[in-house]
Amino acid sequence: MRRLTYIVSACCILAAFALPMAFATEAVNDEPKVSGLSISMKIEEHSALVSGEPVTMENAPFLLDNVPYVQLRETVERFGGIIAPTYNDKRVSGAIYALPGKNDPENWVFSQIWMDNTDYMINGSMQPRRQDDYYRRDYGAEQASLLPQLRNGRIFVPVHVIQESGQIEAIWEPDDRRIILTMAENENGIPGFAVGSDFSKLDAAVQERFYPVDDAHSALGLDGYYEQTYTDGDIELVLGFGYREWPASRKEIRSVKLVTDRYFTIRGLRVGDSMERYEELYGTTLTVSKDKMPVEVTDGRITLIRFVAQSL
Repeated sequence: MRRLTYIVSACCILAAFALPMAFATEAVNDEPKVSGLSISMKIEEHSALVSGEPVTMENAPFLLDNVPYVQLRETVERFGGIIAPTYNDKRVSGAIYALPGKNDPENWVFSQIWMDNTDYMINGSMQPRRQDDYYRRDYGAEQASLLPQLRNGRIFVPVHVIQESGQIEAIWEPDDRRIILTMAENENGIPGFAVGSDFSKLDAAVQERFYPVDDAHSALGLDGYYEQTYTDGDIELVLGFGYREWPASRKEIRSVKLVTDRYFTIRGLRVGDSMERYEELYGTTLTVSKDKMPVEVTDGRITLIRFVAQSL
């Protein structure tokens, strides 16, 4: 019965919202792109940061049995998703919701939750129920019910439920009472300048802004492979070319370095920001690899942000 309800609800949502997107498809591009959205919020506070910009959330998160809860509809819709409650005898029994795929926005991921248990369904398949010990380890909860909660007619769910579909990363910082939710296809770079992408495929007007600051030099000990640094005054790009497996025209962005506050990361971090601001956006346990996004700090302020490629 649950499966039938899911299928009917999913079809209705898809028909109303998702199908029209099929007529706006673009050509597939295998080049890496940097895109995403991040929400940073604190328990019992309505003020939040969405990709670094201050906003007011209608529903503040709360703690129940030491487990952080967020309002489902507002969270899903912030990330571009759609949601519909389900009913049993005119009472809210749960919800079905859909999120655009973080790697393919046209590939929607459907989920369903119920108010009376911790079951959940993803794309029509029931997921295994986790053991309480699993959540106690992650949240430090002693007697967490982990059930969705209905408050003032609104559904709230534990933070871990938000990330079950695999589209949103959830971070819970208990000491700071902060929740950080991020949906990102790729965070290695900034919008428009993804590490691993081909600089020569950018718009001509963008390419013309950049000029070399050093001579091309051999790199990585590879025969015929060279790197050269370009800048527009606000960011520096290390471009690689001549690698034997690349087309002759390819100039791959091997690193992106932010040196002024003109550009910012998808979570909203800029050069000049404080480390407190950094922790508000990324948490105290860095989820973006330090090898990929090292920062330099002087007197508590970020003076440089760099994204780097992995080995060829």
